[in-house]
Amino acid sequence: MCPTSRNFAVRDPIIEASNLVKTFNSGGPFELRVLCGVDLKVFPNSAIGITGSSGAGKTTLLSCLSLLDAPTSGSLSFFGQPAQFLTEGAQSVLRREKLAFIFQDFQLFEDLPAWLNVCVGRFVEKASLRQLHWQAIETLEQVELQARADHLARLLSGGEKQRLAFARAIARAPEILLADEPTSNLDPDTAKLLTSRLQRYLEQGGTLVAASHDPAVISLCREVYELSEGRLRKATQA
Repeated sequence: MCPTSRNFAVRDPIIEASNLVKTFNSGGPFELRVLCGVDLKVFPNSAIGITGSSGAGKTTLLSCLSLLDAPTSGSLSFFGQPAQFLTEGAQSVLRREKLAFIFQDFQLFEDLPAWLNVCVGRFVEKASLRQLHWQAIETLEQVELQARADHLARLLSGGEKQRLAFARAIARAPEILLADEPTSNLDPDTAKLLTSRLQRYLEQGGTLVAASHDPAVISLCREVYELSEGRLRKATQA
């Protein structure tokens, strides 16, 4: 059962990480501890920015917060329910129905056309392929990519792939959007376009957790943290 099925107090965090640790090659000679006791509460309709140098562990943290990767230790809760009590099926439903992720490396289906990439994960819905196609074109228009709707993803430029990954993430109007460097592959004008789309998402009541080096993206966030040496600390926003 998805943890959102029970009544949930709006003032409670929808994601809560406590003493989160992530270690790679645990116990080996090249053990690497990327996260060292991270605490974070994500409340409904909030916008959280995470800064830090390349390699600081921002992607690892977002992967744990989205259930794409499991922490080595510590606890994660979603809508008040501990993640360890969620079955694989419940986690899958949670990711599909409540979470969306903008990947830094896109994670597209390279041999599918752009519009079909937008629809991936939505075929469980009671909608015809015609309806999904129409909705995908509408979403691609929001990122000015409708002219590439029938192009295979592998034929798109890096910036176009970034826009497609963004379109796929927002297509379902997710309750929580986790974004890993969402404007990193874009020219200034296109980065400004996607930043405005993120702002619209927040204005419509979405919840954002974004790891970014882009001051424009971070400026959208009401809380800003810096990840350094595996620890998350409140940062002073410029």
